[in-house]
Amino acid sequence: MIKINKKRKSVLGIYLITFAIALIVLTPASLGSSAYGSPIKKDGYEISRSKVERAIPKGEIFKDSFKITNLQEREIKVSFKVDDSISEIIQLESSGAVVEPENFTEIYFNIFGKEIKNYLGKISISGDIEEEIKVNISVINETLTQEFIIEVESLRNRFTQDDELEFKVDVKKLTRDEIKNVSFNYYLHSREGNNSMLLGSEVKDIPGSFQIIKKFSFPENLTKGFYVLEAVAAYKNKTLSSKSEFQIVIPFWKINLFGVIPVWALMAFAGVLIVGIVAFIIIRKIIEKRKKYKMQLYVKTLPKKTERSLWLGKVAETNITAYLDMDALTTHAVVAGATGGGKSISAQVFIE
Repeated sequence: MIKINKKRKSVLGIYLITFAIALIVLTPASLGSSAYGSPIKKDGYEISRSKVERAIPKGEIFKDSFKITNLQEREIKVSFKVDDSISEIIQLESSGAVVEPENFTEIYFNIFGKEIKNYLGKISISGDIEEEIKVNISVINETLTQEFIIEVESLRNRFTQDDELEFKVDVKKLTRDEIKNVSFNYYLHSREGNNSMLLGSEVKDIPGSFQIIKKFSFPENLTKGFYVLEAVAAYKNKTLSSKSEFQIVIPFWKINLFGVIPVWALMAFAGVLIVGIVAFIIIRKIIEKRKKYKMQLYVKTLPKKTERSLWLGKVAETNITAYLDMDALTTHAVVAGATGGGKSISAQVFIE
């Protein structure tokens, strides 16, 4: 057994505490990300994080955010409130939001490094959603030597599988010296984090701040859902990253009705049916316009065929057979009709 005297124990403890603080301050995670906690997932909505936990140097301002995703078919209205205990260092950019159905909204807030101490509190969400995001901020007396900031943003909230993924990358240089050989990698993650794909890589020098637009084709067999785009910049054993969320949807014409009938086939059938109906109506109108006799014919009142019936022929401009009961001619008869309607011809036919 090794024994350590009290003096050496105190020195060792100081070294360990100093190392822990340096590790927290200088680690790349403290430069570009925060402890998000587990997402808050409910039946009708999802919140991207359950806590805000980070260390920030005194005098600096850090911009952070959380996302609210609406999984319902109606809009969600929410409002936000910051505890009094953290109101001096947390400032929300908006006091409320309306989240459209099957869409998401990102809520931004600023963290101010004021008095050196630890701040504990929460951001309350109320309205159609009743949730809390825990806040644990430590303002420290350190200076972070960060040479540039990287921000990535998807140019659209929704894409289809056939689209190209378009996004912009903002690089803001914080030092005067040129930064060389910075490796940029672009990743596509599923929201759950169980699947990641490398979209592309490049190496760039950073003589000054700049903005670039990137385009990548989506990997094959990508399913619909929410995805996270991540841009990672690596240099001098340091890593900075930024993320942006978007949704992949299936085009309407590619949806299968009841999982069997493609919507495009149903739309094509409906189109052919509509064209057929329109053509039928037009042709029928043309035929009706060309007819000489336009009076209404009550077929049910015409004499039916019997053993004592005379066959007269077809009703004009129809395929209906006309008969006459010969016994009806044993009494008086009259042939009535408009001028030129064929009274004389009809009388001749009866006589024949």
